[in-house]
Amino acid sequence: MRLRLEYRFSSSDENRVPAILDNILDHFTIKEIGNTPCHEETSRLGGLMYDAYLDTVDYEGETIEDAVGEIKRTLVDGFYGEIVPEATLMVIDDQTNTVVSAIITALVAPSNVDEVQQQPMILYVMTAKQFQVEGLGRHLF
Repeated sequence: MRLRLEYRFSSSDENRVPAILDNILDHFTIKEIGNTPCHEETSRLGGLMYDAYLDTVDYEGETIEDAVGEIKRTLVDGFYGEIVPEATLMVIDDQTNTVVSAIITALVAPSNVDEVQQQPMILYVMTAKQFQVEGLGRHLF
């Protein structure tokens, strides 16, 4: 589970989600994760990460325990940088209380600049396999 992509926020991105996707969130709740998730949230996010990346190009044989460890390292230990709470969110299915999608964003200093200036960078975007291609991830940006 490697850190690969950077997304720069832009006000022009606000309206890029088609209106038909707005109804998708009727049965879901979006919640801030923050940098102090409880043990249950860490475990649930680790399970989501494992499910989302399993059998993809980013999967390198990690276990669910590895995924939970990566979530702790990222959110609790701040390994990549300070978490941006308003841009670190999870989507919870209201009917099953399951975390089905999440985005984790931190302030990081780009390695390609002389001056150390932290910028928000999306570290992970993940959606459970059974909910992929439904547009949930788009609502997290």
